[in-house]
This record gives sequence, structure tokens and C-alpha cells, in this order.
Amino acid sequence: MIAYLKGTLIHKTPGQVVIETGGVGYAAAIPVSSYVKLGESGAVVELFIHTHLTDDCLA
Repeated sequence: MIAYLKGTLIHKTPGQVVIETGGVGYAAAIPVSSYVKLGESGAVVELFIHTHLTDDCLA
């Protein structure tokens, strides 16, 4: 399970970011409050990740 990502911000929208680290792009859902605080594409960012798992969904 992924708990933390540090890498280059590739793309962001008010609901999702893509972080490139180690040659892999990871998509993560984010709240609007995090979207506002993140820098522009190309910035190095750090995110703590919470994986939400239910019987019918992995988010």
C-alpha cells in the first residue's frame, strides 16, 4: 500500500493530481484545499496517501 509520495507534479485538477516519481506517474484524488496549496506543474511536491478500500471499490 502506498502511504507517501514525493516527486514532480505532472498535472493537477481540482480533484486529482499526477505525481511522477521513479519514472512512474501516480494519480491521487485530492480535495480542493490541497489543489489550491500545490504549486504549478514541474514543482516537487509531497503527499501523504490514504487508500480507501471497500468490498466494491478501491480509491
